[in-house]
Amino acid sequence: MAALTYSREKRGKSVIVKIGGSLDAKTAPTLDKKLSDEVDQVPEKLVISMEKLEYIASAGMGTLINYNEIMSKKGKKLILCDLPDKITKIIKMLGFINFFSICKTLDDAENG
Repeated sequence: MAALTYSREKRGKSVIVKIGGSLDAKTAPTLDKKLSDEVDQVPEKLVISMEKLEYIASAGMGTLINYNEIMSKKGKKLILCDLPDKITKIIKMLGFINFFSICKTLDDAENG
């Protein structure tokens, strides 16, 4: 599997995180650490663009679920966007498609 790639930028009231590669048991702890550094810096929305994500496993889903709950408790939003079809299928198959706020594009996530 490919390594996890990660970049971030702040835009207005959002922090945009772009992830790519694989999000699995090996890479989920890396994402967890990076997101823990972001949580308190997010004004309103943490937007995670998954356009370049090739694979997600249950450990990766667990990390996203955890941060969805953390953001909610802080009165903030976590939004997933730019999901490739195969990632959408995995999230649906695992039964979490309605658990997350999901937008088709990064622009939709920022403006929604």
